[in-house]
Amino acid sequence: MKNKLFMIVVLAVITSPVFGQFYFSASPGMSLNGASFGYKTGKFVPYAGLQMLSAKFAVENNDFENPTLGVIEEHIIKTEVKANIIIPTIGAKYFIVESNKLKAYLDLSLSKPFLSAKVELTDNGDPIDPEMTDQIEESVKDVKLFGGEFGFGVEYFFDDNFSVGGEFGLRYLNGKFSQSNEDTYNDGNNDVPVTYTTDVNLNLMPTYTKVSLNFYFGGGKAISVD
Repeated sequence: MKNKLFMIVVLAVITSPVFGQFYFSASPGMSLNGASFGYKTGKFVPYAGLQMLSAKFAVENNDFENPTLGVIEEHIIKTEVKANIIIPTIGAKYFIVESNKLKAYLDLSLSKPFLSAKVELTDNGDPIDPEMTDQIEESVKDVKLFGGEFGFGVEYFFDDNFSVGGEFGLRYLNGKFSQSNEDTYNDGNNDVPVTYTTDVNLNLMPTYTKVSLNFYFGGGKAISVD
């Protein structure tokens, strides 16, 4: 699918050098804000977009112990988690109806989110159980996400180079997590090698709405439907 969309973009640029326009769109939202870049040729606009989110979470607490008689030792326990999600997107929209400055379109896009995390657990600045934190980081990498959107929208063109749009559609998100660990289990006589497995599958299909600011650079005629 990715190769097919790439070829469509290449063909559109080659076959329509006169009437095409470079395209930029920004979509503010309640969750992640997005921006996309593309190339408009006639009624067809293939594009690529990117969304990013970075978060940091830290908890610090203290504890005390009595290592020797008459001595109290304080421990500062700190947990710090840094997480990132990067969501590249490829898609295309096609204008299907024109009425004066209003133009309606269908929009289809595919996304592949990438997750990463860094976990640190320290006691007075010294790392605690690095094996456990490494396992958590690897588990985050094992989460596989894939998504897509299909929507219907309308853009109001103030001129050939700028429009404001609104879109409503269906969003799809699939998440998978698979992990296996080698261990042993006693059968009453001996420790027998076993494999513990975990498989998680999540599917979400919510609706969405968004407003976009769209900029079309370069020459080109207004989109029309024969």
